[in-house]
Amino acid sequence: MNDWIWLIIIAVVAFVTTFFLTWFLSKFFLKKGIYGHDVHKLARPKVAEMGGIGLMSVLLLASIACIFIFSEFKEHFIVASIVILLVGAIGIWDDLKTLGAITKPFLLMLPSLPIIIWQLVANPTFARSGLILFNPTPYLPLIGPIRITYVYWLLVPFAITIMANSCNMLDVMNGSTPITMMLVSGTGIIATIVFQGLGIVTLPGMVLSTILFSCLFAFFWFNKYPAKIFCGDTGTLTIGAVVALVAIFGRIEIIPVSYTHLRAHETVLDLVCRLLLE
Repeated sequence: MNDWIWLIIIAVVAFVTTFFLTWFLSKFFLKKGIYGHDVHKLARPKVAEMGGIGLMSVLLLASIACIFIFSEFKEHFIVASIVILLVGAIGIWDDLKTLGAITKPFLLMLPSLPIIIWQLVANPTFARSGLILFNPTPYLPLIGPIRITYVYWLLVPFAITIMANSCNMLDVMNGSTPITMMLVSGTGIIATIVFQGLGIVTLPGMVLSTILFSCLFAFFWFNKYPAKIFCGDTGTLTIGAVVALVAIFGRIEIIPVSYTHLRAHETVLDLVCRLLLE
């Protein structure tokens, strides 16, 4: 079956599954006492928390399905599945126990290891005939491709943790996270399609962008004002990690950075300040 048809099918299934799963969790968590108070409303109503578990589950299952659907890029989706699972687990831990402001950013560097190790073992020299999970030649507007081979290896762990924490900081108002990250993932879809048309291999990034957009669009209907469920760290951290994967696999590093650079600066500065003060 044509890749485009599969892409549409996955997008529709991801939307429908996320929609009904989020609807179910918004009722279930409230009954089980897993809720928070919406402090932005005078009545401070109870709102179900940890809704991101649904998002994370659909993103993980969709990524696993892509291993078989887009078998030419199975390594990309195996790695993506591992990253989503690890980040999601850290998010659940953070939702339940609350990780420290220093512990969490460093812990979120660990999910990047599968990307680095797999590339290092399979094709450390980035030979054209071998596996290329990431290309150390990002494209910059008005400049074109720049080669930063050694630096790129060091940037991968920071990409995951900074994007995850940046997205986590967006979750301050009803609907703020899904609407912002829909802009990011939507732009990612357009950019990867353009790159694909220019002969640059970006299909894994395009697929992940599409899945993420579909999941966020479904989740938005329950998280928009007045919110029926909160995303929680499980959701925001996973969303940020997937955006980082889109940037890495789709060779569009500049796009998510342009949307979230202010949050990234805050993350780094906050971490440095805490390290200096402790």
